[in-house]
Amino acid sequence: MSKVLKAKYYPNGFIFKCKCPQNASWIWQSLMGVKQHVEDGTWRKIGNGLSTGIWEDKWIVGNRDGRPSIHKPPECKEQKVQDLITQKR
Repeated sequence: MSKVLKAKYYPNGFIFKCKCPQNASWIWQSLMGVKQHVEDGTWRKIGNGLSTGIWEDKWIVGNRDGRPSIHKPPECKEQKVQDLITQKR
C-alpha cells in the first residue's frame, strides 16, 4: 500500500513535504490529516546528509524543535547536512 501511495501522491519527494489534492482518496486524506502530528514526533536519520536540510528539517537530537538554535546567517551557503560532514563526522 505504501508503494502505491508514494507512486501516486509523492513520487519524487518526501511524505512530509507533499500536498493533498482535492480529489485524493479517503485514505490519503486521512493520512494527511494526521501528518503534522506524525511529523512532530519524527526525527530525520542523517545517513550521508544529502536529503536533510540544515535549516528546515528536524535532525538535531537534544534541541527542542530539532533544528539549529540560530537563524541562518545571510552569507551561509550550506544548505544540506552533507555540507557539514567531513571525514564521515
